[in-house]
Amino acid sequence: METLKLPQFSKLELEVLDEYVKFMGPIAIALDRLQGESECFLGLLMPTIQQVSKKINACSTALQHCSVLAQPLATAVEERFPMVFSYTAES
Repeated sequence: METLKLPQFSKLELEVLDEYVKFMGPIAIALDRLQGESECFLGLLMPTIQQVSKKINACSTALQHCSVLAQPLATAVEERFPMVFSYTAES
């Protein structure tokens, strides 16, 4: 930032970015996996959605700044794929 003569990020901004990476990271990894052309199979869909939901829910309680983003995202995943979560609840 100094080299480019841009203002430095504040401590709060860095904390928000760190939290954002923590809860969006699993989603980015899952999307990369599911968009693959040679290594993507239908059998990966359900476990991937379940893992993403678990990871978002696990980290959302520890977030200070981004919990307002993580909680609705977790809810949206569960509402978008109800068959994945109703199936696991019955098993």
